Amino acid sequence: MLKQILPGKEQVMSCAICAGDTISAIERERIPALQNRVYSSAREARAAQHGRLEIRVCRRCGYAFNAAFDSTVVVYDEHYNNDVPSRTFDQYYQQIATHLRQRYLQNGGTVLDVGCGKGQFLQTLTRMFGDIRGIGIDPSCRPYEGDRVKLIAAEFPQFMPEEIPDLVICRHTLEHIPNPIKFVRAISAAVPSGTPIFFEVPDASWIVQNRAFWDWCYEHVNYFVAESAMRALTMANVGRPTSTLAFGGQYLWMEGIAGEVNAKTPSRYSPFAHAMLNYARHEDEYAASIRRQILEWRVAGYSIAVWGMATKGIEFVAMVDPEAKLIDHCVDINPLKQEKYTPLSARVIQSPVVLQQSRLPLIVIVMNPCYLNEIHEECGRMSLNAKCITMGFENNVKAAAA
Repeated sequence: MLKQILPGKEQVMSCAICAGDTISAIERERIPALQNRVYSSAREARAAQHGRLEIRVCRRCGYAFNAAFDSTVVVYDEHYNNDVPSRTFDQYYQQIATHLRQRYLQNGGTVLDVGCGKGQFLQTLTRMFGDIRGIGIDPSCRPYEGDRVKLIAAEFPQFMPEEIPDLVICRHTLEHIPNPIKFVRAISAAVPSGTPIFFEVPDASWIVQNRAFWDWCYEHVNYFVAESAMRALTMANVGRPTSTLAFGGQYLWMEGIAGEVNAKTPSRYSPFAHAMLNYARHEDEYAASIRRQILEWRVAGYSIAVWGMATKGIEFVAMVDPEAKLIDHCVDINPLKQEKYTPLSARVIQSPVVLQQSRLPLIVIVMNPCYLNEIHEECGRMSLNAKCITMGFENNVKAAAA
């Protein structure tokens, strides 16, 4: 929701990307510090680390950030799990790997993955192309060394492998870094000039356009749009920056060349700040509208399930159903999350097979529209009497294709 500012009380904060003025847009007093960390008991879940959200947006470049972020409450370790065991996501990994191969690795080479998670993407890349070697760095990964994949449990830039990479990738990491320009500069300085770099981050424009209030989370201290992303790369000595939308418009691919000083920083203003402030004014209405819709379904005799208990699902359930009276099931296909509990709200995460026990017809709320048809097919395979729906879009709901 939009922060209510008393005259003369607004805190002045400059944008870390372009030094423009920023304004507070969204505040939440208590949200989980980690959405991709689940717990073995409800008691442990209720005591999970939490933080405060104050998202400010730059009027000039559209860069948004959590001004209340405290890095001490965010610990990435072996308990952190953002795996997505999905056919749709596997295909998306293959799409990225093919793009990188065709553009940067036609003759093979070594890829350095900064923030590699558990190393799933490097496994996909090296499995698809036998002349590519992958090195991953991430504090949450388990150390591993195989024929062509090496995973190092460490933080960057405190640790840098000796091997010289032909390509650096940094996927879904930059949004977690409090000082993004410093971090990008560190990557650029750590490799030979001319090394290509590929970043991937969520696109904040998608959140606003689709009224996805569940996508603002504590883990993400930064929120980029194309304009702010290009400014950030330019200021961090990444030359010839480009941006491309991917994964249904949810993600930004940002690409450039390490060590090149850019002659001129773009000067045009981003329209995103206006769009975000307008969204923030109506955010409470969006949540209330979805709450009413779910209540109508329940009155009509449906049982309600939310499918996808990662960032989106955990925030959605907490905001739409804080008293646990509207949503009957929280399900996820990741077996490592099943029979565990969500941070703070302590909702149990179940396997989708639990839906087969429902005696009522089901409304299955699919938290990510990219998985809508896949989940619809899975519901059919399980012979469920279910309607699969995504929320928050132009017409408020979108059903899976028959």
